[in-house]
Amino acid sequence: MPMPTHALLCSKQLLGGLYVNEEEQHSVFPLKHTKVYAKITGHLSRVEVTQTFDNPFSEPLEAVYIFPLPDQAAVDQMEIKLSDRIIEGNIKKREDAQTIYEEACSQGRTGALLEQERDNIFTQSLAHIKPGEQIEVTLRYTDHLQFQGGNYEFVFPMVVGPRFIPGTPIDESGDTDFVPDASRITPPL
Repeated sequence: MPMPTHALLCSKQLLGGLYVNEEEQHSVFPLKHTKVYAKITGHLSRVEVTQTFDNPFSEPLEAVYIFPLPDQAAVDQMEIKLSDRIIEGNIKKREDAQTIYEEACSQGRTGALLEQERDNIFTQSLAHIKPGEQIEVTLRYTDHLQFQGGNYEFVFPMVVGPRFIPGTPIDESGDTDFVPDASRITPPL
């Protein structure tokens, strides 16, 4: 599977984890704060995750973050807060969403893209975060709670764990002939 076009436009290489690309080197991008609010009603949970990022660098940048969600989570809302502006996300087909994100990147506008890589792995990309700018990203999802032993179980995963990636490496990104998108589901250790 080829590298997604938006990754080529905004970042030279997409590795995973929370990082920025700066002159061919990967720098840590600081996640300032995460707030989770969950409401449980019967066998469903409604969860809101708000993450705050800021750009301590002297140039506009793109940040890419791989994060886990429960296997059956259905993300239905995303919003970005920039200063006093709130931008509501729209659910689109992957190709359409990538095109919109690419346009924001190429025009130097702030943009966000949320992609589902697996049932329980998502990639969030934030483009053109200005120096000193703070961005708050809020995701909302619904999840079905598992019922075991007379109890419902609420799960909020916090780490995308290491995965077995079979096959022969096809390049330095970590992608293999069996898992051509390994770099999109494997955060750095």
